[in-house]
Amino acid sequence: PTYDAYFERIFNNSELNTSQNTLTQLTQDEHFFFYDVNAKFLYDIDKTSKLRANFITIFNQLDYNESSLDSNDAQQGSESFLSQKSYAGNVAYHKSFSKATELSAQLYYSRYQLFGNSLDINSQQEIIQENEINDIGLRVDVLKSISKTINVNGGYQYNEIGVSNLEDVNDPRFRRFIKEVVRTHGIYAEAEFTSNSKNTHGRIGIRGNYIEDFNLVLLEPRVAFSQKFLNHFRLELLGEIKSQSITQIIDLQQDFFGIEKRRWQLANNQDVPVIKSNQVSVGLNFKNDGWLVSTEGYIKNVTDVTTRTQGFQNQFQFVNAIGDYSISGLDVLINKQFKSFSSWLSYSYSKNDFEFEDLNNGDPFPNNLDVRHILNFSLAYEMERLKIAASVNWHSGRPFTEPSQNQDNSNQISYNSPNAERIPNYVRKDISAIYSFPLSDDIQAELGASIWNLLNQKNIINRFYTRDDSGAIIQNDNLALGLTPNLSFRLNF
Repeated sequence: PTYDAYFERIFNNSELNTSQNTLTQLTQDEHFFFYDVNAKFLYDIDKTSKLRANFITIFNQLDYNESSLDSNDAQQGSESFLSQKSYAGNVAYHKSFSKATELSAQLYYSRYQLFGNSLDINSQQEIIQENEINDIGLRVDVLKSISKTINVNGGYQYNEIGVSNLEDVNDPRFRRFIKEVVRTHGIYAEAEFTSNSKNTHGRIGIRGNYIEDFNLVLLEPRVAFSQKFLNHFRLELLGEIKSQSITQIIDLQQDFFGIEKRRWQLANNQDVPVIKSNQVSVGLNFKNDGWLVSTEGYIKNVTDVTTRTQGFQNQFQFVNAIGDYSISGLDVLINKQFKSFSSWLSYSYSKNDFEFEDLNNGDPFPNNLDVRHILNFSLAYEMERLKIAASVNWHSGRPFTEPSQNQDNSNQISYNSPNAERIPNYVRKDISAIYSFPLSDDIQAELGASIWNLLNQKNIINRFYTRDDSGAIIQNDNLALGLTPNLSFRLNF
């Protein structure tokens, strides 16, 4: 039942869930297979040297078969499949030359492959899509203790990312293959201060990135400061600048029937620039007698984002423009610990707006992910071997764009102001329990059970519009997971 619920969530409103030809009797068969394997190797060479190695691989494959019987009793069939593979590994070496000087080095590599072959049973159009990423890097860090209160560290990082994309269509015949590589050199330095009383802590650093392929230099300062006062309060100030040269784009919303439409793409410093962000935040924490109260206000600005990375499903779906978005918000957390009970209450407010010079007359409008209010409450009870928890999750609806009342005869839909409407609010109740018990002196067992969306509430998480074969406008609502039970059993030995 768990995977049935996830399957329904994934296929909801995808093209696999609809038959475009009402004269065709369609039979659908889906099969999903996955696994993951990870391994870790730890070796202490001597008292001052350590060697660590990690490896992980993840595999997912979806097979989708269609067969149809048309009005002339003619049998047709098609097979489509989608696979994703990931491999990642790293080797790390750590050396302590003295109590004051340490060195660490790391070599890492990861590879991601997506392959999709989709065949439309009605048009017999076959589309092959491939997306591959190879990421290799080297990092060397040196840490030096100047005194009991001051540490400095610095290092060098080299990173090379290669991304390739393939699209192959049989009718009309089209083939496109693009491979890009970005090489980045990073040098960074940081100083850290901690007072003898541990009440004051400060960290200031800077990172310089040189993107070799664009001959581009980016400076990224970062600062953090915290001060404890009045015994139970702590003030925190944070600020940072970051950059990103890889992102996910959406070429067409119906790629592989709308199930997997995201593709990784590298920046080219032209129509896909390097994304830059800066953020500052101020936080105040109170901790005493089982109470924890935390508040944080923040402002974040992200520049040089493209519309293709934002998942538009309105009048901007096929527009390629560059702009930015800004977020300002407040997070509040209240936690109270009792003898056997723990309770959490959190609230978040954020305002997230797009601003594209070429869209909406240059006026700001809500981000596709703009959720203004989020409220969560959780309660947990712990006995000797049993833990039980329940939670309520609520948030206001995401924005969507409504079609206008005046439509023409074209296939395109005319829309009102972008993201001016909101879908209904989201609410979900969950419950879970874990029971631990010994099977023997050396083996501990753990039995867990949970129910996500206990009351099976129908929550809409996205709304968009399409036209059917007759030209009528159809409202499409993506639903969140319904009632989803889960059961787990673990042995520790």
